[in-house]
Amino acid sequence: MKEFIIKKIKFSCLHDEEVSELVFRKLLDKDKFFIIFADAKVLFNIIYIDEYRKLVSGKMIVPSSKLFGFVARLLFGVNDISIVKESSTLFKVIKNISDYYYRIAVVASNEKMASKFKNNLKLSFPEMKLNIVGLSRILSKHKHKERIEMLKKLKPNLVIFDTVSFKFVKFINKNDKELFQEYSVIMSSRGVELISGVRNVVDNVIEVTKRFLSWVFVALWVLKEKVLMIFNEKKR
Repeated sequence: MKEFIIKKIKFSCLHDEEVSELVFRKLLDKDKFFIIFADAKVLFNIIYIDEYRKLVSGKMIVPSSKLFGFVARLLFGVNDISIVKESSTLFKVIKNISDYYYRIAVVASNEKMASKFKNNLKLSFPEMKLNIVGLSRILSKHKHKERIEMLKKLKPNLVIFDTVSFKFVKFINKNDKELFQEYSVIMSSRGVELISGVRNVVDNVIEVTKRFLSWVFVALWVLKEKVLMIFNEKKR
C-alpha cells in the first residue's frame, strides 16, 4: 500500500482486492470503517475547502481517479499508485460480508438510483440475506432530521452514500455524531451510479462539467506547488 498526504489528509492507494480484504478483516474485528472513494471533485474539495477537510479527516480515502497518479507522481514522487474501480470494489466489499446477516442502507441522489442499486445487488447476490433499504438524498417529504431518524430506525450495519450526499453527512456530523459510530460507511459516487444503471442526462452533464473543472483547477494547483518546490530548492 502506498500513501501520500495532501493538505494534511492521507490518501491510501490500494487495489480493489486490498480494500475488500481490509473491510473483511475490520468486520471480523468488529470495528467500524469509513471509506471514501475519491475522484477529482473530492480532491478539489480537499484542496480548496477547509470545512470539507475537517469532514474527511481521519477517514480512509482511496483514489478512484487517474488524476491521483498525476498528483502523486509530480508532487510526491510516488509512482504506480493503485486506482480502484468503484463499482467492482463495492461488489467485492459486499461479497465479503455475505457470511453476515447484513442490513445495508443506500443513500443516493434520487429515489430511482437507490431502488435500482438495491435491486441489482439482490439480483447479483441472490444467496445473500440482505435487508437493503434505499434512501433518496433529495426527498421533499423527508428533511435531514427525519432521514436521520429513518436510519436509526433501520439500524443498518453498513450505509453506502454516493458522494453527492456529503451535505447530509456534514449535517449528521454536526447534529448526531454518534450515528456513524454505530455503522460502517462507504462513500462512492461512480460505484452507486454504475451499479444502479441510472442515467440522468442533465445531472450527468453538470457532474461531468464539475469534474472537468476540478481536473483543471487541481492541475493548476499541482503545477503551482511544483513551481514553488523548485523555487524553494533553488533558494537553498
